Amino acid sequence: MKNKKIISVGVLLILLMSMLSGCGNESPKEILEKNMEESIKVKSAKQDFEMVLNFEMENTDPSMMPFIQMLNNIKLKGEFETDSERMSTVGEMGIDLGGMSYKAKMYVTPEKSVVKLPMIPKYVLINGVINNEEELNNKEERIKLSKKLFKVTMDFIDDEKLQKKDDVILKTENGDIKVTEISMKFKDKDIKDLMKKIVPMLLENDSLKKSMYPSIKQQLITEGIEPTEEEIEKKLEEIKKEFNNNFSELDELVTFEKLNLTYSIDKDYHTRKVDFDIKYNMNDKESGQAMSLSLKGTSNTWGINEPVDVKFPDLNEENSIKIEELANQFMPSIPGQ
Repeated sequence: MKNKKIISVGVLLILLMSMLSGCGNESPKEILEKNMEESIKVKSAKQDFEMVLNFEMENTDPSMMPFIQMLNNIKLKGEFETDSERMSTVGEMGIDLGGMSYKAKMYVTPEKSVVKLPMIPKYVLINGVINNEEELNNKEERIKLSKKLFKVTMDFIDDEKLQKKDDVILKTENGDIKVTEISMKFKDKDIKDLMKKIVPMLLENDSLKKSMYPSIKQQLITEGIEPTEEEIEKKLEEIKKEFNNNFSELDELVTFEKLNLTYSIDKDYHTRKVDFDIKYNMNDKESGQAMSLSLKGTSNTWGINEPVDVKFPDLNEENSIKIEELANQFMPSIPGQ
C-alpha cells in the first residue's frame, strides 16, 4: 500500500509541473502568468521528452533485487504532435529497461485513446467513446481549473524562490533562439504545503475525476470487481478519503529531497523547453524498508501553431481490442466466478 503512495506522489508532482508550464524588466511571476495565458491559446505544437528514472530500495527481500535493478536507470523517450482544435494527439513513446527497449504508438482524441504495442497484433483501446459536446465542456472546465490551480501556485510561491535569466541562447531544430529562463527550487515543506492546497481541488473536479476513470476501471478489473459507474465512484471516494486521512502518515513516510524546474520561455511567452530534477525518499520505520525515486529529464516544444497532420488509425472489431478484454486474457480465473 505504501509503495503505491510513493508512486502516486510522483504522478502528482508531474501534474504540478505541467500546470506551471503553461522578458525584459518583467518579474518571473509576470512572465509565467503570460506564459500560462499563451499556453491555453496554442492551436498546435510538437513536443518531445527524454527522462531517466532511478529507483533504489534498502533492506528489501533479496528475491526482489532483480526487479529493483530492472527499475533502476529506466530511460523514457517520446515525441508527439498535437492538434488542439481537433483535440487530437499522436506520437511514439519508448522505454529502455537495462538494454531491453520497447516502443508504443499512442493516439488520443475526444472519442478514444489507443495504444499500439509491438508485442500485441491489435490496437488496444484504452477508453470508450465520449460525447464530443461533453468533451468540449470538459476542456473548458479543465482550462478553468488550470487557471485556478496556477493562481494558487503563484500565490504560494515566494518571489525569492524564482530566478530569472534573460537572453539565454536555446538551440533548436530551426536555429538558435533567445529565451528567458525561469528557475524554481522547492524542498520538503514547500511541496507538502502546496500539495495540501492543490490535491483536494483536483479530487473534487468532475473533469479530472472522469479522466481517471480508465485507470480506476482497470484497477477494479484487476481486483476482480465489475467496473460499474457506482464502483468507480466508490473507488474515487476511497482515494479522496485516503489522502485526507493519511496525509500525516505520508508526511512522516515521505521526504522530498528536491524539486527543481527550469522553464525556457520565448519572446511570444511560449514554453520551448522544460528541465526537471525530482527526488524523494520513503522510510517506513515499521518495516525498516527505505527507498528513493528520482526523475531527471528535459522536454522540448516546437512548431507552435504550425500545421500538423494528426492521423488516426481506422479501427474495427478485427484490428482492435478493449484493454479490459486484453487484461482478462492474462488474468487467472477468480474462484466462484
